[in-house]
Amino acid sequence: YLKTFILVLKTVIMAVLNLLPDSPFQTVLDFIGEFDFLPYLNWFVPFDNALAITYAWASAILAYYMYDTVSATVRRFIIDRLG
Repeated sequence: YLKTFILVLKTVIMAVLNLLPDSPFQTVLDFIGEFDFLPYLNWFVPFDNALAITYAWASAILAYYMYDTVSATVRRFIIDRLG
């Protein structure tokens, strides 16, 4: 019964998918495949500097989390000593 159910389900899904039109973005994707846009994209987004920018961002986030953790620990220590 399970094999028959799966076969019927597959047939119904394929029938519904065949009713749908082709992708409206196919012509755009074909154009992008023919057009070498990476040098123009690199002019807006300097990929050669992306590693340095990511490193600086990650360092800033790490410094913030370290500060937050240390300050919370110090505050908790002071409150425990006073209370």
